[in-house]
Amino acid sequence: PGAGEQIDLACLEARRLHEVAQIWGDEDMQIKAEHTAFDAGRLDCKLDVSFLEVPPLFRTTPFLLGSWKEGWQLECEDEDMAHCDGCQESRGDPCLYHG
Repeated sequence: PGAGEQIDLACLEARRLHEVAQIWGDEDMQIKAEHTAFDAGRLDCKLDVSFLEVPPLFRTTPFLLGSWKEGWQLECEDEDMAHCDGCQESRGDPCLYHG
């Protein structure tokens, strides 16, 4: 499958886990759903998906939406730091902007 299909499958899996967790009251499964949404957000950032293009399956689920946004933001920040000359100096510390 293409990259877009992988995102859809990750979002579908996160939503499935969330729904089953709600039915069974399974906190561990809910945590797994949130981690899956977080990973989907990271992947979306890598694929240059806009922060405003929230996956439809997450729009009505605040826990998944929040996890997706956190993953997206963290990945974009990591990518920004990876390309920052100040963060790439030999001392290993982030620059003043990213620190």
